Amino acid sequence: MSVTFPQLICEIAFGPASQPPTWTDVSNRVREAVWQRGRQRELDRVEAGQATVVLDNRDRALDPDNTASPYYPYVRPMRRLRLRVVWQNVSYAVWQGYIDAWERAYSWTDAWVSVRATDGLKVLALYKVSGTRPQERADQRIGWLLDAVSWADGRVLSWAQAQVQAVTLDKVPALEHLNRVLEAEQGRVWIRGDGSFVFQSRHDQLRYPYSAVQLTFGTGAGEIP
Repeated sequence: MSVTFPQLICEIAFGPASQPPTWTDVSNRVREAVWQRGRQRELDRVEAGQATVVLDNRDRALDPDNTASPYYPYVRPMRRLRLRVVWQNVSYAVWQGYIDAWERAYSWTDAWVSVRATDGLKVLALYKVSGTRPQERADQRIGWLLDAVSWADGRVLSWAQAQVQAVTLDKVPALEHLNRVLEAEQGRVWIRGDGSFVFQSRHDQLRYPYSAVQLTFGTGAGEIP
């Protein structure tokens, strides 16, 4: 019996990080790809998603010091990376973030680069915000933080229950203040596979999105083994 696997699409946005991304498909270079998002246990805080992709570099196109590379001088940290999976002619966004490092390695007959990346929560950790805000709902404060860091990758913010107190910030990391807002609301945030920022309030975490069984695991006809 033949086994069909999903097709992995790996793309990198070479070019200035300040500009809208223009994606370059490097899927033919991929040797290995591992990614994760979310949390291991219900009571854990959602951490930034991580990805590592090993790419063929025998032509040195992904060598930051190679001035003849078609990607020079943009083989640098903070380039965007995204991963998609195509299954039965449908494309699914599974991970998107920003490159932390290009780790080169060589042998006598081979060369490769391990690309390590972190999702959009990294942006909130890097940017420091200043300003004065009145007392407001947690989702309003989160929206202001996203505006302050010029977030442009989409956002889904549910209506919060908690009011967070008025505050004056002076060069405070956006992620640090975000975590305090989440403690007040008992909500959670994560970055979706398409790079969008998602905030889920305490009440939304208790809602079930489906009223019918979505899939069944088993060995019978129509079941997923």
